[in-house]
Amino acid sequence: MTIEKRMDFRAAALVFAACILSGFSAEAAREVKFKDYPLEITKGDRLVVSGVRGQVRLIPLGEAGGKTGSPVVRARKVTNDKLGETTALFESISFQTRREGSTVFVEIKGPDSRQGYIALAKPGAPELSFDIESPSTPAEIHMHSGNVIANGWKNSLAVTMSDGKVLLSDGDGGVRVLLTRGELQLNKHKGDAELEIHGGKSSLSQVQGDVRLFAFAAESSVQQLTGKLRYRGKAGSLNLNKIDGDFQFENGRGGIAATALNGAVRGSTEDGAINLQLAGETDVSVETDDGSVTVKPPGGTGALLRLSSEDGIIQAPESIRVPRVTGPKSVVARLDGTPKGQIIVRSKRGVIRIR
Repeated sequence: MTIEKRMDFRAAALVFAACILSGFSAEAAREVKFKDYPLEITKGDRLVVSGVRGQVRLIPLGEAGGKTGSPVVRARKVTNDKLGETTALFESISFQTRREGSTVFVEIKGPDSRQGYIALAKPGAPELSFDIESPSTPAEIHMHSGNVIANGWKNSLAVTMSDGKVLLSDGDGGVRVLLTRGELQLNKHKGDAELEIHGGKSSLSQVQGDVRLFAFAAESSVQQLTGKLRYRGKAGSLNLNKIDGDFQFENGRGGIAATALNGAVRGSTEDGAINLQLAGETDVSVETDDGSVTVKPPGGTGALLRLSSEDGIIQAPESIRVPRVTGPKSVVARLDGTPKGQIIVRSKRGVIRIR
């Protein structure tokens, strides 16, 4: 049986005005802090949070060395409308909790029309924010814009947002994030991650798990990853350092610069430059249209080279004989050193460099 519980906090607790012009004026920012509301949720339940504008912060309960207590929702709404143009919209929003089976919802309540929700999504509209103290249980957060913060959440987490920041740290569990534009941070995390950001910045550090990263036009960096990395990018850039796992990529116009790669590399690029510095295994296969591809294997590695170009330049150490003719050319040779590994690069017009 579906159990549904709804609470309306429209008449909530504390309201105050902060005057911003000389003297006391009705043109003031306003904040309403709702009364703390107990949240009936256990570790086996699923938590779904939805809003429009504002901040959602997950605070785990019962973790080692962390906070203890009973689950609770702390909500507040704020408007910075100094002219009172959104007063009715501000007054119309509150929140509610409800349960459907094992799923617990924390969600915005109001406005009463579709037009009201559209107005609430616009810049400068009132914001409704949640601090949720709960056991680490599978969670989903859906927002239009604002911030999502989770520190120490030890379960799976999914976030969708159009514009804002997603800041996740010290977590343990699968993560899925869809962010249209803004900033994404994933730090000190254990678990696989599927991340999609269309514009802005993404930063990953000290992650243990496989990562799928789609960054259409974002600047991205991955530092200290233990796991496989799969990347798709169109016009953004990607910087990698200390990757202990296989790396696979589909790249467009953006550049990829990688150092301390320890794993097999497979990928393709259109006209974005690829620069790979290997630290361990030498197992590389890359295809390029117009982008340059530079590969530097570890010193003393006698990797087998299989290089070919339709109409580009091939550069290699002096010990490797490279055809100087225009048009199609190829190189099959082994670098000086202990025979180990291979480097395969196929190019249409992009420069191939072996350091």
